Amino acid sequence: MAHVIRPMNDRDIDGMILNHDGSYNLPRLDNVVSASIVEDLDDNPMVKHSTRIYDAIAYGMMHRLFEVSLVVNRDKSPKDRVIAIKQLIRQAKRVAKNNQVSELYIFTDEPFTKIVRKLGFKPAKGDLSLLDI
Repeated sequence: MAHVIRPMNDRDIDGMILNHDGSYNLPRLDNVVSASIVEDLDDNPMVKHSTRIYDAIAYGMMHRLFEVSLVVNRDKSPKDRVIAIKQLIRQAKRVAKNNQVSELYIFTDEPFTKIVRKLGFKPAKGDLSLLDI
């Protein structure tokens, strides 16, 4: 098998949607930094003759993500901490909007998870996996 990776185009996005089996959410198509498709040259007439579409093995996209990080002084009152967190989240939302980013991510532990959920954050679907580069 001769696998090849190449940049995705609009026809590939249509194929990705058609090949989607519904068992998970399709990736968001905004904030994409890079989008690629892997095809099998031996098995793909699209590459050889441009007569068929939607013959991908896999699609991949890398998104620009904005992560919110908060460091909170636990010596301050709970009320002051909540007010400060609200102000920082409002600021983060403004910066994200100014950069045309539609989602913010935050990693929290209790009791901060409850606080950020009240501010509009929701649980993420799936398991989080990190790769150090």
